[in-house]
Amino acid sequence: MYAGNQVLRFESKYKSADLGGLGVELTKRKGTGNYDQERTIFNYSYVPLSKPTLQEQVYSKLKDNKIYYNDSKNTNLLNGAIVTSGKEFFQSLGMKFKDSNRVHQVGKDKGNPILVPDIKNEEDIPERVKAFFNDSYNFLENLVGKENVVYAQVHYDEDTPHLHFYFMPIVNEVKRKVFETDTNGNIVYREGIDKKGNKKMYPVQKKDKNGKNLFKTETGKFLN
Repeated sequence: MYAGNQVLRFESKYKSADLGGLGVELTKRKGTGNYDQERTIFNYSYVPLSKPTLQEQVYSKLKDNKIYYNDSKNTNLLNGAIVTSGKEFFQSLGMKFKDSNRVHQVGKDKGNPILVPDIKNEEDIPERVKAFFNDSYNFLENLVGKENVVYAQVHYDEDTPHLHFYFMPIVNEVKRKVFETDTNGNIVYREGIDKKGNKKMYPVQKKDKNGKNLFKTETGKFLN
């Protein structure tokens, strides 16, 4: 059994403006990574893009699955997860590494050679490495729901093998504020001061008999 570190990192920050650059990096392998084009052909997709761009794929899924969301530039449309480990883990599964002719600039390995996967054909990817990523993908798919997965691919063309997993954070119910209304059913507003010190009209939230704010629960499909 391997005793080293495993990595499962979640990120919930991808807005509409982020999807263009992210999509280019994932599919065209252009960005900040050390991409080895000779190994790119060995990258493996669990869920590839079926649309021309990642952005189109996201909005298509939102529409096709009838998911309610706030169409704002500040809305988080996509969450991501990365599964990986150190080279020692993949070596323990039988993967071979080679010298990249680069050295580590920081950390405990500073000054030591950077080793990268030595992959020249499909047989150089051990079955146990494939099984690790298969299990990782299945775990994440079960966690978020298959219908919410937008894109998932294993990358073998960077310094360390890793799985990129992107999904829409969907919930089946949300709590909405209940506001005071007048006799005509219109929401009641009260004057207040915003963060910049300007006067602003705010809707008055309704309270129960104990003075606590009231909420109502709505069911459906919502971006969380």
